[in-house]
Amino acid sequence: MDLFGSDSDSDSSSPSTSLRKLPPPPSPNFLPLSTHILQRWSTHNRLPYTPHVSQPVLTRIKNVPLSEYAIRIEGDQGGALCGLRKLLEGKGLKIVEDTTTPVDYIINVLPDSPLDSSITEHTASLNPESISIENEIKNDISTSHPSLVPGGQLLTVSPTSSPPSIPESFTTSSTPNFLIQINPGFKINTQSCKWLPNSSKISQLEWSNVESSTVCMSAYEIMLNRTMCTSNILRVSESIRLNGFVVIPGLFEEELIGELSERIMEDYGVCRERILERLKVDLEDPKDDQPTVSFKELSMREDFRVDIRNTPNLIALKTQPSYTRFRSNPTVLEIIKTVMAGKRTTEDYLGNYGKYNFSVSSSPSSPPRPPNIGDLGSVISLPGCADQAIHADTPHIFDFQVPAHYVNLFCVGKNLEESVGQTCFVKGSQVLGRCREMEGERRELERNVVRPFVKLGDAVMFDCRVLHFGTENHGVVRPIVYTNYWREFYRDPKNWDERERLFEDHQK
Repeated sequence: MDLFGSDSDSDSSSPSTSLRKLPPPPSPNFLPLSTHILQRWSTHNRLPYTPHVSQPVLTRIKNVPLSEYAIRIEGDQGGALCGLRKLLEGKGLKIVEDTTTPVDYIINVLPDSPLDSSITEHTASLNPESISIENEIKNDISTSHPSLVPGGQLLTVSPTSSPPSIPESFTTSSTPNFLIQINPGFKINTQSCKWLPNSSKISQLEWSNVESSTVCMSAYEIMLNRTMCTSNILRVSESIRLNGFVVIPGLFEEELIGELSERIMEDYGVCRERILERLKVDLEDPKDDQPTVSFKELSMREDFRVDIRNTPNLIALKTQPSYTRFRSNPTVLEIIKTVMAGKRTTEDYLGNYGKYNFSVSSSPSSPPRPPNIGDLGSVISLPGCADQAIHADTPHIFDFQVPAHYVNLFCVGKNLEESVGQTCFVKGSQVLGRCREMEGERRELERNVVRPFVKLGDAVMFDCRVLHFGTENHGVVRPIVYTNYWREFYRDPKNWDERERLFEDHQK
């Protein structure tokens, strides 16, 4: 056994074929690390650090070539580091020099750390009581190591005597020690949902729920235009099926979402002026006796929260590459196709001979027709808005469980402080039986509320049957950019086409 596990899994074995015709890359939070490295929880706290580290330190996915792992070595150890580099390169791993290139692993060797063959024979320990969730939040390694992908790992090799920055419990008297930290790829908004018990704390259950609903891309996928491989697409689909939603850190470039958001906010400013002129209603200073604000381009959902579509900039964007890169993102379309197809547990689908008759597809075994794709829109939360009522965006179409027929994709339009709030979900509530249990037991519903806090470029996708709600905003204007996907037989009951227009001169 060595640092990277047994050589019994041959690197020359054929990788499985992905939906995107790409070899499956290593996904850091998909590696079976929990069985080899992380005892994820102590008695009271979830520990992103390793309470107990056993060999092998870095594990592998069967049939994934080691050459697809991106690793950077940091430290100043002269010949010792050269030896480590040769060891890694000899195993076929990709050593990255550029500090801006995304990597799955960073190995940081602190001064005076012994690096010899014995490094693979020791087990390091860390006192579980010395580090808590609060410390992990304060010491976010994504800030100090921005090239480490979400879900990636920072492996620190410490000297035999502890420097000030390393807890005393991290070292032993004579052997090198390993500290493994994970960039989780997600955060939890502890400033939202003040009505929840202990809302300022992160429970083990909530951390676990958000973690299981977050799927991170590897450095390999990011470098391939943020294209997900088969295994990750299946993980995303499974999260939507089981949890009702998923967070994909960094699926879109920040510049793309920022550009779309800026164009939307330009239109919002014009909408606000025209509504003030026409109805004497200020969207940012609503009154109790004001008339309903509902136009083809803008609808006021409640005080300080509006939904925007069909505005001049959004219409003009339809001819721009940025519009297609968001709305028809290839990875998103693969996810939607997989989610809406559901899981075939029997071969009864082979009896669907109606597919031959109506040009839906060529045979009973063919996948469903491509989903319909909605136009881009934006929900804008204004300072002063309150928590929304917990709701679903669509009902179930049958009184028994079937795959999702309506899915929403959204991204926040700017990086925000936690006081601005975001969107919360009730995990698993898109399942009829689970929702029935929660409806009769408020405590069960509260236990399953999750508060992911996403940043610019992160994608959130959810089954529109899942219970969710926007949270209160005590900060600045909060835009999100969204689009919807639905099966060919479904029609959204919210009809925007018959409403009065704010922009007559821009409509055809």
